[in-house]
Amino acid sequence: MPKIDNNLRICERIFSLSGEAICLLDTNYNYQLVNPAYLKLINQESERIIGKNIKEIFGEETFEKFFKQPFKRCLLGETVEIQGWVNLNLIGKKYIIRTYSPYYDENGKITGIIANLQDKTNFQETERARQESQESFQKIFENTTEGIAICSLTGKFLQVNQILCEFLGYSEAEFLNLNYHQVTQPRNLESASILIEQLISQEISSFSLEKQYIHQNGTLVWGQEIGSIIRYPDGSPKYLLLAVKNINSEKLAELIQQQNQERLQLVVESSGDGFWDWDITKNEVYFSPCWVKMLGYQPGELPPNIETWESLIHPEDKAMVMQTLNSHLKDDSIPYKFDYRVRTKSGAWKWIANYGKVVARDSQGKPLRMAGIHEDISIRKQTEAVLREKEKTIRALVETIPDLMIRMKQDGTKIELINQKMFRSLVSRAETNTENLVDLFTAPILQQLTRLAQKALTTQKLQTYEYAITNNGEEKFEEARIVPLTEDEVLVVLRNITERTQEETLLRESREALAEIQRISHIGSWQLDVATKKMSWSEELFEIFGFDPANSEPTYTEYFQYIDPEDRGRLQQCLDEAIAYGTSYKIDLKIFRTDGTTRYIELRGEGIKDREGNVIKVFGTAFDITARQKATKILEQQEAELKIFAQNFQESNKQLAQQKQMLADILDGLPIPIFLKSYWEKDRIEFHFLNQAAVVGFGLQGKSLSEIKYEDLFGENSMQFKSDDLKVLKTGKPLVKEETFDHSSGKTYHIILNRTSIQAGDTNQDKLLLTCAIDITERKIFENALRESEAKFRQLAENIHQVFFVLSEEAEVVYTALSVVMRYKILGLREQGTGNREQGREKKKNNCTS
Repeated sequence: MPKIDNNLRICERIFSLSGEAICLLDTNYNYQLVNPAYLKLINQESERIIGKNIKEIFGEETFEKFFKQPFKRCLLGETVEIQGWVNLNLIGKKYIIRTYSPYYDENGKITGIIANLQDKTNFQETERARQESQESFQKIFENTTEGIAICSLTGKFLQVNQILCEFLGYSEAEFLNLNYHQVTQPRNLESASILIEQLISQEISSFSLEKQYIHQNGTLVWGQEIGSIIRYPDGSPKYLLLAVKNINSEKLAELIQQQNQERLQLVVESSGDGFWDWDITKNEVYFSPCWVKMLGYQPGELPPNIETWESLIHPEDKAMVMQTLNSHLKDDSIPYKFDYRVRTKSGAWKWIANYGKVVARDSQGKPLRMAGIHEDISIRKQTEAVLREKEKTIRALVETIPDLMIRMKQDGTKIELINQKMFRSLVSRAETNTENLVDLFTAPILQQLTRLAQKALTTQKLQTYEYAITNNGEEKFEEARIVPLTEDEVLVVLRNITERTQEETLLRESREALAEIQRISHIGSWQLDVATKKMSWSEELFEIFGFDPANSEPTYTEYFQYIDPEDRGRLQQCLDEAIAYGTSYKIDLKIFRTDGTTRYIELRGEGIKDREGNVIKVFGTAFDITARQKATKILEQQEAELKIFAQNFQESNKQLAQQKQMLADILDGLPIPIFLKSYWEKDRIEFHFLNQAAVVGFGLQGKSLSEIKYEDLFGENSMQFKSDDLKVLKTGKPLVKEETFDHSSGKTYHIILNRTSIQAGDTNQDKLLLTCAIDITERKIFENALRESEAKFRQLAENIHQVFFVLSEEAEVVYTALSVVMRYKILGLREQGTGNREQGREKKKNNCTS
């Protein structure tokens, strides 16, 4: 009988503690038995449904739609499983796995239906949340105003958004064939690589670096790079996450600018009707009125000492009671709680649950005071006999729970393995008949289970433990729930949570990646529930508005108070349209932070619809564009200044052009050729101006300045002329030189070239050469003719045997023939002629022959 009683209590405990909603119906569909989880699911009390027909509870229409056909199949001996979303009047909209199994009596006859309802709504919502988080991540990834890249740990680009492609000029396909080093300015590569190594080794959690990137066209562009690491759940690095902000405009802008606690704790930890308080030093015990009345006595009728209590204990229970008391007095970590029998005033024995605790000790640890409660459990004990009759029913119900259950002692010894059909799906070992759990679990898992079993027995509280195992080469995850059953026994409930863990891991990674991108790119996200008008903010949005993330989000109405009044109407209109039609929008707003400062944000939003097409949420992002707005204002101011400068410059150019034309007209009117040219390289000459005299004189009519070659002017003498040109450009000293050259027409020219360098800019390459050419060909011809004539007549004169000489007005001989000179030397007439000028003058007058 005690064994049956114990087994019944255990099965009932399992049935009550199960998270699965379970009920037993008879063949007429009347409720026979339900567990707390079922009552919680349908939001009913046991008294209102036991004995009633399921049609009364859910209604005839719901019964016909959801229950009728599965129940018929179940009564024919079939186990029916149905899963999906249901929307019932008592349950609401939930995702339920319904399992209906036939219930057999001792003769094997089907006498009822066991219904097991597993609420998987949270699992489905977690999956939906993961998908929404992934969609949010993708939306931010694609719609952010900053470049985003995900790279491998070696730097290879794995994913990039369109903003980054446009910033560096590559297509997405080209980007994915590049690595981080190929787009980084070499002089920035060492510092960036050091930061990435520190990031991977967890010396830093993130970094921010201003650096130059190599654009696809080869130019360098400035960007602010913020890097962080996406890690696996164990903390090992997975991917490198980079956010790149185009700061070319910002760079441009920078260049420009306890006494009552004991009783309170006792009340919280204890429950019951009778209260006792033992002053150990005085051996005085306070028995509350309820305590003494519980035993049939009146207050004051029992002596207030410990001996009174000891005399009332049942002889068979006294040893156990005193041992527990003494153990607890020595060590209050040993719980003082037990069930025992106490003699009443009438002499009958009453079952009492006793709970107590030492509440005061002296400095040496000696107990000073102890208090506790008495609870009358006589009715419970009587009820246990009735409950034993239900053991078989409860056990059958327990078998429908899709969990492996193990009754275990705190030393790891197995008492019973429940639901063996679930064993092989959860435990990797094949042996089930062993008494020791070390044959069922690995040592580390069993060690943790044992520790938690002891903690559950000590604290009398549920303990949970999640761990991973390898079953047939496949990694699985399990959840162990340890529930205290007796003083030395716990129930270990094992559930396969592989699917849930994988979904939670994906959701966590997605949320972490989303949060990290929002943090480094300064993009906050928000969500508005259309029905409740409740707003949900990301941490980065709290930061943008200056709110403390530890506090809750502002209400929908409060939110508008932080928007500039001029922008509130536009924002309200965008939200109204998104809620009405599910449209998306993008607007720039001015906001007021909690510290009184102002910022500018780019707000995006989009209506999210349910399956029926109704907008249920509005999701959006907020990007801080304050720096961009400031840079835009600076650039607008610069643009205005540049416009004024351009107008002045245009006017100056107009005046300069007029002066230039005037100068060209003057030079064209000069009769001498004038050239203006420059040397870009040694052999590359560019003519900038030739006046009309140069064009006509050198036969260049019909040729443009770009078509004129140096050889067209000076023919074979061009090399020598170029050498003189370069000498003037190098020294800066003018050069006037007489030159002779043969023109392409076959004519020989004699000219005087006057070369002068002109500084047109700040460098040597900005020097121009001004050349004036004076044609002296005719003069040279005339001079040569004179020389030839002189030589001819000189010969004639020297061969005439007469005296020829020419005297100046001062009577000086300026020309003589040789023969005359020689003759006068011989005759000595030269000295006489030179010594007497007056006489010579007379001779000139009287005897000179022309």
